[in-house]
Amino acid sequence: MNIKDIARLAGVSPTTVSKILNRKDQNISSQTRTVVLDTIKKYHYTPYARITAQRNTWLVGVCVRETKENMRLVSGIIETLQKHHISTLVVYTSEKSREEQSITELIQSNISALIWEPLNTMQTPTNTTIDNLCAKHDIEVLKLGKDGGKQNYSIDFETLAHDLSAELILAGHRHIACLTNKETPRAFIQGYASILFQRKIMLAEQNCYTSVCNELLQALVNGDITAVVCASWQQAQDLRTQLYTLHIQAPQDFSLVCLQSDAEYALQSADEQTQIDTGAANTNGCASVVYSYLNTPISAYSISYKDFGTYIAQQLQIANQSVVDTDGCARKQDTASDAVFNFIPTHNALTTRASIASPQNNQHERIVIVGSINIDTQLLVDHIPDAGSTVTTTTSHISVGGKGLNYAIGVAKLAHKAVLIGNIGDDSESSMIYKELSRWNIDTKGVVRTKDEQTGKAYICVDKQGASTITILTGANSKLCAQDIIERKHLFKNASLCLIPSEVPLDAAEQACKEAKRQGAQVIFKPVALTEFPKRMAAYIDYIIPNEHELAALCYALKNCAQAHTPHRDDRSAKKAQNALIDHAHMLLNLGIPHVIVTRGEKGCDYFSASSHIHTPSHAFKTIDTTGASDAFICAFATSLLSNDTVERALDDACYAAGYSTTRPGVVQALIDAQTLELYRERHIDTKQNA
Repeated sequence: MNIKDIARLAGVSPTTVSKILNRKDQNISSQTRTVVLDTIKKYHYTPYARITAQRNTWLVGVCVRETKENMRLVSGIIETLQKHHISTLVVYTSEKSREEQSITELIQSNISALIWEPLNTMQTPTNTTIDNLCAKHDIEVLKLGKDGGKQNYSIDFETLAHDLSAELILAGHRHIACLTNKETPRAFIQGYASILFQRKIMLAEQNCYTSVCNELLQALVNGDITAVVCASWQQAQDLRTQLYTLHIQAPQDFSLVCLQSDAEYALQSADEQTQIDTGAANTNGCASVVYSYLNTPISAYSISYKDFGTYIAQQLQIANQSVVDTDGCARKQDTASDAVFNFIPTHNALTTRASIASPQNNQHERIVIVGSINIDTQLLVDHIPDAGSTVTTTTSHISVGGKGLNYAIGVAKLAHKAVLIGNIGDDSESSMIYKELSRWNIDTKGVVRTKDEQTGKAYICVDKQGASTITILTGANSKLCAQDIIERKHLFKNASLCLIPSEVPLDAAEQACKEAKRQGAQVIFKPVALTEFPKRMAAYIDYIIPNEHELAALCYALKNCAQAHTPHRDDRSAKKAQNALIDHAHMLLNLGIPHVIVTRGEKGCDYFSASSHIHTPSHAFKTIDTTGASDAFICAFATSLLSNDTVERALDDACYAAGYSTTRPGVVQALIDAQTLELYRERHIDTKQNA
């Protein structure tokens, strides 16, 4: 800053400033004198002659914005310069009105070099003034600019974004969104766009987002976008957190990559430690599942701003290849005026591939359930009442239930994504339903409150031997119809399996079978209290799983249906199997259903197909309550199928899960979880190997 700058700032002529400095201001008004002296004081102005006489060769000034990343950058600068016995004077500023004053103060402190991040990347009057001031005082200047540019030092965000997006393309993604914010360098977007152009992937402007908005969330929910590249870890975490509430997870449903600075990594580590210290990581049940997921590392390229600071410090002539003049001042060597300095952080590979999967695998664990949703009232009695008898009890338990809800929670406990479709009432119990489904991270977009209807109720009597009877008040469940399924058909998209118990109206169940098959999903059908069964439904069912009583009732309904017919088997086969179970199972096979599984309680289960009959024994458990055994069986069988297990393996898992559920009262709390089932699998394999 020189006398002309002070004159401009004070609104007077340079001559006036000179007279006041040299105390020749007798003819100048006291008001003008006060304005000039205040300006001189504000900007710490010292005549150039006094500065050059006191120049400190071993002091570097740093003026940057106050950000977490810049604090790491400054630490790298300071540590590097200290090795050269050079001191550092740092000023953080975010106000354009104070930028010139801050740098003037640094110059007044006799710095020999300046590392400066201009608040305005354009060549403004302020920038020009600072440039001229540094040139006049022969101060070496290194400029930082997030978007690079001539004579600016910056991180090569274009290369980083290019390579980061390429990771998603190599995984098979073609519908990739870019998530940035107002601080993101333009180079990042340019790198994202360049790799799409190189790979001949259409760049859609609507796929570039500057915040986690509803449009982005909806595009991910609908599957229109299968992957997102984020400019920062914090944005990636915000996106992941919001999508979790919508039952969308990485990498099951979409892939996610980001840049992560060392400042963000330090913040993440501190947050994790805080949660551990406060016990958040040690909670039980679904809360620990949420904690575990949101603290799973995101696939990222690491950026060390501290290393960038080291790199910047090493470029200073005073620290590297200074040319010292006779007056002791470090003078800049000539550089090309159009030079561009890009720092490329070392990123040999992603930190992890935990949040990346191919789009074909993104939703392979998605299971859609169409079924009843109830509030269960369980009564523990000495014996199941006979007709005309009365029993009393002093023990009852109220919980959520219904086969649809039970299947959804059972699937979730076995670590698979569950989507539930059904109706509930507009009563107070509906809030209890939503709360429990949310607790297990179950997709509830298909669960709808029905006006002027009550939520379904189930009244369950359980005797001392664990046997039970169930009476159902259908409520809102009875209002679910085919049109409701059509309106919610988008929820079947990308499903691998669809579980449909017939506690809902048959037209809704049939429409659900059709929608599932249109999306390529296999259908598992549970016939509950059926008095009729349209033959046409068989074409949409892959597995039907009745118990012995349900099988007999279903086949009785078929025999009394004009379209039904008795299956034909040769005499030899009939002689070998003179029991109703096999007759009934083959009746269903002849309808076109390829797989029939009959659950038989303590007798295990029997599997039938056109070419095989497999009997799987039950597992020995001390029985307390058998109410949830059927639900546990179906959930374990379905998830085992999704894990590409053999039918034999899936049946054994299902029998174990069913037996396990009888050791606890109720249904939801008795359903087996993934860890328990996996422990059984390991023991089972060890036992077979030892045998």
